[in-house]
Amino acid sequence: AFIEAGQKFIILCVGGHDDNLGGSDYWISFRDAAGNWTPAKNMGPKFNGPDTDASSAFLSPDGKVLFFSSTRLSGDEMQEGERLTKASLWAIHTEPGRGSSDLWWVDSRVLEAYRP
Repeated sequence: AFIEAGQKFIILCVGGHDDNLGGSDYWISFRDAAGNWTPAKNMGPKFNGPDTDASSAFLSPDGKVLFFSSTRLSGDEMQEGERLTKASLWAIHTEPGRGSSDLWWVDSRVLEAYRP
């Protein structure tokens, strides 16, 4: 879990939930005016998907960038029966979106869309 420094929100990596889109998904909960945590919401297909696993999230020190780790596939992975070459093998192991755990980043303002 990642808790924002001011404890305004928490991002959770949740596995095994019936509402997950993938094996483990990112969920978010905010503090309400009374200081209580709101029910956590799945962060949806921008962060989760059938071929993804959530593992960690954190904000940049200035709070402007959300970094998160995901095993997402970009859609250009090798097709079954495709010949494996040195270049394609290199791509599988070095390029993001090939199913390995990669770090991604987005403007943290996207989180406001999840606020109740």
